[in-house]
Amino acid sequence: MKSNASPEPDGMNVAFFKAAWGWIKDDVMKLVEDFYNTGNLPKELNKTNIVLIPKKNRPANPADFKSISLCNVMYKIIAKSIANIIKGFLLKIDLSKAFDRLEWDFIASAMKKKGFHSNFINLVQGCISSSSFYVTFNGQSYDAFNANRGVRQGCPLSPYLFVLALNELSDQLNEDLLNNQMKGIKLSPQGPAIHSLLYADDLIITGEATEIEARKIKEIIEDFCNKSGQTPNWSKSAILFSKSTPLYIQNSIKTIFHVASVDSNTKHLGHPLFVTNRTKIFVYQFIVDKFKAKLTNLKANKLSHAGRFTLIKTVFASLPVYYMATTLLPKKIIAKLTSIIRIFWWTGVREGQDKKPLCLKSWSDICKPVQDGGLGIRDIQMANRSLILNAAWRLVSKLDEQDDDMEQSSSERGMEKLLEGNRCYIDASWDDNKIGIGIFFHLPNTHNALFIKAYSHLAESPLQAELLALQLAMEIALILNFADTVFLTNCSTLADTARKKNFQEDPGHWILLPIWSQIQAFLPDH
Repeated sequence: MKSNASPEPDGMNVAFFKAAWGWIKDDVMKLVEDFYNTGNLPKELNKTNIVLIPKKNRPANPADFKSISLCNVMYKIIAKSIANIIKGFLLKIDLSKAFDRLEWDFIASAMKKKGFHSNFINLVQGCISSSSFYVTFNGQSYDAFNANRGVRQGCPLSPYLFVLALNELSDQLNEDLLNNQMKGIKLSPQGPAIHSLLYADDLIITGEATEIEARKIKEIIEDFCNKSGQTPNWSKSAILFSKSTPLYIQNSIKTIFHVASVDSNTKHLGHPLFVTNRTKIFVYQFIVDKFKAKLTNLKANKLSHAGRFTLIKTVFASLPVYYMATTLLPKKIIAKLTSIIRIFWWTGVREGQDKKPLCLKSWSDICKPVQDGGLGIRDIQMANRSLILNAAWRLVSKLDEQDDDMEQSSSERGMEKLLEGNRCYIDASWDDNKIGIGIFFHLPNTHNALFIKAYSHLAESPLQAELLALQLAMEIALILNFADTVFLTNCSTLADTARKKNFQEDPGHWILLPIWSQIQAFLPDH
C-alpha cells in the first residue's frame, strides 16, 4: 500500500500507521485476531468513500465515470490477509474494472465449489456485505448508502473474488468441451482445444461455426449471467469467422448473438488482433501517437535536464513495455520512439518542431548503464528483445503445461523431431561497427537453460555480426559438451548459407570467409 495515497474515511493513511506502529501494533493485531475468531467486522472500519473518475474529457452521464473505492487502512489489512490465503489457490489477474454487479451469493457458491471452509467463506462475506458507501465530490462526502451486491475496486479482495466467479464460466465451458457438446478451436491438429480466453470482463470465447454450437455458447453465457448478476454488453461485442465459413452461416450466428463482425482495427486488451507484415507499422503507429500526446500536454521546454531525465525514466521508458512484452515491434516504430525521446532529451521539445537537436554524445552511450558511463536510460530495442526472451524462457521452461501445449502446438508445427535435443537461440545487433550478441541455450534433458550476452567491436556488417554470434555459440557448445545442439537464428542469409555449406566467394564477402571457415569445422558431414 502506498504511504501517501488518498486518505480514507477515517482520515488516516498508511503513512500514519507506519509512523505510529510502535504504539498501535498491539491494538491492530488484536482487532485482526478478533475478526478471525468471531467473523464480525465493526461497521466503522468498513465505511468506504467512492470517488468518481471521468473516463473521457466531457462526461455527460454516470456511465462516463469510473468509481474508485477508498477503504480504511484497517479494513485493507484484514482484506489483504484474506487475499493472501486465497492467493495460494488462484492466479491473480490484474484488474482495472468495477465489479458492481457481482452477486454475493454467487461468490459464496463459487468458493464452496472450490473447497473453501464455510467459516472462511463467512469471513469473506463479512468483509463485502458490511460496507457502507459515501460518494465524495469536490472534497465533500454525501449521505451513506448500503449495497446488496458487488465488490469494490480498491479492495484487495476484489480481484480474487471476481476471478473465482468468472472461473465458473470457464468450468462450464470446459465441461461441455469434455462432453463433446462443444468443439472449441485448435491452433494445430495435435494441439489441445481452446474454448475461451478470459481476462477480467474482456472475454474471447471460441467454437465451431455452427448454429448448434452458437446456441449452446449463448445458453452457457446467459445461465452464468443469471446466476452471477453479470450483464453482457452485446453492443460492444463482436464476432470473427474463418474465411471458409459460408455467408449464410455467418448471418445466422450473428442473428443468434445480435452482434456485428469485427473490423480491422479491433483490439483486445489493448493489442491489435489483426497484424500482418504489410500493416505492422501502421497498426502499431498508435504507440508513437501516445508518446507525442504525452509531450503535447506538457510544458516540456520548461523542464531542466534533470526533469527530462525523470520524465523519460518514469513515463516514456515504461509506456511501450506492455506491448513489447508480447510483440517484437517493427524497427521503424522503435526508431520513431527513440527519435522522440532523443530529441526531447536534447531540446525539450517535440519531434518535428524547428529546433534541431545538438547531440553532444551518441544515444547508445547515453543508454549505457551508469557504471559504464551512461545515464541508464532504457534502450527500447534492447528492452523489447529482453522481454521477448523472457516469454521464450517461459515457453521452454514449461512453467505452465497447458499454455506450453498450446504455444508449442502453434509454433513447432512439424519440427518435433528436429527440436527434441538441445536448442540454441542466437541473435546479434550491429551499430557503428559495434555488436551485441545474445545466446540462449535450452537443455531439456537437464531441465536447465543458459543465457549469455556479449559485446564486441569486431564486426563491420550485420551479417558478420550474425556469423560471430554463431561462431561463439558453437564454441560454447563445444566447451560445455552440449551434444546434438540445434542452432536457431532469425537471419535467413546465415541459415541458407549453413544449409548449403557454401559461401559466396566475391569481393563483398572476403572479410567473412575466415569466420565461416571456423564455423564449418563445427558442422556435421551429413
